[in-house]
Amino acid sequence: MKPVARNLSYEVDVKQLHDAIQLMAKTLNLQATSISVWMQAREELHELIDPVEALIEACETVNLADDDDLRRFVFEYLEVDPYYYWSGHIKEKLLTKIKKLDFSEEECEIIRALVLRRIEKRALREFKHICRLIRKVETKGFHESVMDRSKSRDSRVKRRAEFALGYFYEDMGS
Repeated sequence: MKPVARNLSYEVDVKQLHDAIQLMAKTLNLQATSISVWMQAREELHELIDPVEALIEACETVNLADDDDLRRFVFEYLEVDPYYYWSGHIKEKLLTKIKKLDFSEEECEIIRALVLRRIEKRALREFKHICRLIRKVETKGFHESVMDRSKSRDSRVKRRAEFALGYFYEDMGS
Protein backbone atom coordinates (compact mmCIF):
# COMPACT_ATOMS: atom_id res chain seq x y z
CA MET A 1 0.00 0.00 0.00
CA LYS A 2 1.42 3.38 -1.00
CA PRO A 3 1.61 6.07 1.70
CA VAL A 4 -1.28 8.50 1.71
CA ALA A 5 -0.10 11.95 0.69
CA ARG A 6 -1.11 14.97 2.76
CA ASN A 7 -2.05 16.80 -0.47
CA LEU A 8 -5.81 17.19 -0.33
CA SER A 9 -6.17 18.92 -3.69
CA TYR A 10 -7.41 15.58 -4.98
CA GLU A 11 -10.68 16.01 -3.07
CA VAL A 12 -11.02 19.53 -4.43
CA ASP A 13 -10.63 18.14 -7.97
CA VAL A 14 -13.34 15.55 -7.27
CA LYS A 15 -15.68 18.23 -5.95
CA GLN A 16 -15.04 20.51 -8.96
CA LEU A 17 -15.68 17.68 -11.41
CA HIS A 18 -18.80 16.63 -9.52
CA ASP A 19 -20.06 20.22 -9.61
CA ALA A 20 -19.29 20.44 -13.36
CA ILE A 21 -21.26 17.25 -13.98
CA GLN A 22 -24.20 18.55 -11.95
CA LEU A 23 -24.17 21.86 -13.82
CA MET A 24 -23.95 20.10 -17.16
CA ALA A 25 -26.79 17.77 -16.23
CA LYS A 26 -28.98 20.77 -15.44
CA THR A 27 -28.23 22.49 -18.74
CA LEU A 28 -27.84 19.44 -20.96
CA ASN A 29 -29.66 19.99 -24.24
CA LEU A 30 -29.09 16.56 -25.82
CA GLN A 31 -26.84 17.87 -28.57
CA ALA A 32 -24.00 15.55 -29.49
CA THR A 33 -21.32 17.97 -28.24
CA SER A 34 -23.08 18.48 -24.90
CA ILE A 35 -23.38 14.74 -24.36
CA SER A 36 -19.73 14.29 -25.28
CA VAL A 37 -18.59 16.95 -22.80
CA TRP A 38 -20.82 15.48 -20.10
CA MET A 39 -19.48 11.96 -20.72
CA GLN A 40 -15.87 13.21 -20.57
CA ALA A 41 -16.46 15.01 -17.26
CA ARG A 42 -18.17 11.90 -15.87
CA GLU A 43 -15.23 9.73 -16.93
CA GLU A 44 -12.72 12.11 -15.31
CA LEU A 45 -14.71 12.07 -12.08
CA HIS A 46 -14.71 8.27 -11.95
CA GLU A 47 -10.95 8.18 -12.60
CA LEU A 48 -10.46 10.38 -9.52
CA ILE A 49 -12.94 8.54 -7.30
CA ASP A 50 -11.71 5.01 -8.06
CA PRO A 51 -8.49 5.27 -5.94
CA VAL A 52 -10.50 6.63 -3.01
CA GLU A 53 -12.97 3.77 -3.32
CA ALA A 54 -10.07 1.30 -3.27
CA LEU A 55 -8.78 2.83 -0.03
CA ILE A 56 -12.27 2.79 1.50
CA GLU A 57 -12.69 -0.87 0.58
CA ALA A 58 -9.29 -1.63 2.15
CA CYS A 59 -10.46 0.06 5.36
CA GLU A 60 -13.29 -2.45 5.64
CA THR A 61 -10.95 -5.44 5.90
CA VAL A 62 -7.85 -4.02 7.58
CA ASN A 63 -7.37 -3.31 11.26
CA LEU A 64 -6.70 0.44 11.23
CA ALA A 65 -4.68 0.17 14.44
CA ASP A 66 -2.15 -1.86 12.43
CA ASP A 67 -2.03 0.24 9.25
CA ASP A 68 -0.81 3.81 9.71
CA ASP A 69 -1.34 4.74 6.06
CA LEU A 70 -5.00 3.70 5.99
CA ARG A 71 -5.59 5.26 9.38
CA ARG A 72 -4.12 8.55 8.12
CA PHE A 73 -6.33 8.28 5.02
CA VAL A 74 -9.47 7.84 7.16
CA PHE A 75 -8.75 10.91 9.29
CA GLU A 76 -7.80 12.99 6.24
CA TYR A 77 -11.05 11.92 4.57
CA LEU A 78 -13.00 12.97 7.67
CA GLU A 79 -11.05 16.23 7.88
CA VAL A 80 -11.87 17.10 4.26
CA ASP A 81 -15.42 15.85 4.82
CA PRO A 82 -16.25 15.46 1.12
CA TYR A 83 -19.87 15.62 0.05
CA TYR A 84 -20.87 13.57 -2.96
CA TYR A 85 -23.21 10.74 -3.81
CA TRP A 86 -22.90 7.98 -1.18
CA SER A 87 -20.32 9.91 0.91
CA GLY A 88 -22.58 9.89 3.98
CA HIS A 89 -22.81 6.11 3.89
CA ILE A 90 -19.02 5.87 3.51
CA LYS A 91 -18.44 8.22 6.45
CA GLU A 92 -20.81 6.18 8.62
CA LYS A 93 -18.74 3.07 7.88
CA LEU A 94 -15.45 4.84 8.58
CA LEU A 95 -16.72 6.42 11.80
CA THR A 96 -17.91 3.03 13.01
CA LYS A 97 -14.52 1.54 12.12
CA ILE A 98 -12.50 4.12 14.09
CA LYS A 99 -14.62 4.28 17.24
CA LYS A 100 -12.56 1.56 18.97
CA LEU A 101 -9.20 3.21 18.23
CA ASP A 102 -7.21 5.26 20.71
CA PHE A 103 -6.96 8.68 19.06
CA SER A 104 -3.89 10.88 18.89
CA GLU A 105 -4.39 14.53 19.83
CA GLU A 106 -4.32 15.46 16.13
CA GLU A 107 -7.06 12.90 15.41
CA CYS A 108 -9.10 14.22 18.35
CA GLU A 109 -8.82 17.73 16.93
CA ILE A 110 -10.05 16.52 13.53
CA ILE A 111 -13.14 14.99 15.15
CA ARG A 112 -13.80 18.07 17.31
CA ALA A 113 -13.53 20.34 14.25
CA LEU A 114 -15.87 18.03 12.33
CA VAL A 115 -18.49 18.15 15.10
CA LEU A 116 -18.34 21.95 15.29
CA ARG A 117 -18.44 22.33 11.50
CA ARG A 118 -21.49 20.08 11.29
CA ILE A 119 -23.23 21.99 14.08
CA GLU A 120 -22.58 25.26 12.22
CA LYS A 121 -23.40 24.13 8.67
CA ARG A 122 -25.65 21.07 8.53
CA ALA A 123 -25.86 17.74 10.26
CA LEU A 124 -26.42 15.30 7.36
CA ARG A 125 -27.09 11.61 7.81
CA GLU A 126 -23.87 10.68 9.61
CA PHE A 127 -24.09 13.37 12.30
CA LYS A 128 -25.22 10.84 14.92
CA HIS A 129 -22.18 8.67 14.13
CA ILE A 130 -19.90 11.70 14.46
CA CYS A 131 -21.48 12.63 17.80
CA ARG A 132 -20.88 9.12 19.13
CA LEU A 133 -17.17 9.97 19.11
CA ILE A 134 -17.60 13.05 21.32
CA ARG A 135 -16.78 11.21 24.54
CA LYS A 136 -13.46 10.09 23.05
CA VAL A 137 -12.45 13.64 22.14
CA GLU A 138 -14.16 15.83 24.71
CA THR A 139 -12.38 18.56 26.57
CA LYS A 140 -13.74 21.37 28.70
CA GLY A 141 -13.01 23.88 25.91
CA PHE A 142 -14.76 21.72 23.32
CA HIS A 143 -17.78 21.34 25.60
CA GLU A 144 -17.90 25.11 26.05
CA SER A 145 -17.76 25.62 22.26
CA VAL A 146 -20.72 23.31 21.75
CA MET A 147 -22.54 24.90 24.69
CA ASP A 148 -22.04 28.37 23.14
CA ARG A 149 -23.59 27.12 19.92
CA SER A 150 -26.57 25.76 21.85
CA LYS A 151 -27.39 29.40 22.65
CA SER A 152 -27.36 30.44 18.99
CA ARG A 153 -30.13 32.58 17.54
CA ASP A 154 -30.17 30.25 14.55
CA SER A 155 -32.63 27.54 15.57
CA ARG A 156 -30.94 24.94 13.34
CA VAL A 157 -27.52 25.52 14.90
CA LYS A 158 -29.08 25.52 18.36
CA ARG A 159 -30.91 22.23 17.71
CA ARG A 160 -27.77 20.49 16.37
CA ALA A 161 -25.68 21.75 19.31
CA GLU A 162 -28.27 20.56 21.81
CA PHE A 163 -28.24 17.16 20.12
CA ALA A 164 -24.42 17.00 20.33
CA LEU A 165 -24.48 18.01 24.01
CA GLY A 166 -26.36 14.80 24.75
CA TYR A 167 -23.19 12.86 23.90
CA PHE A 168 -20.94 14.53 26.49
CA TYR A 169 -20.46 13.03 29.92
CA GLU A 170 -22.98 14.58 32.30
CA ASP A 171 -20.35 16.10 34.58
CA MET A 172 -18.50 17.85 31.73
CA GLY A 173 -20.31 21.13 32.26
CA SER A 174 -19.48 21.24 35.97
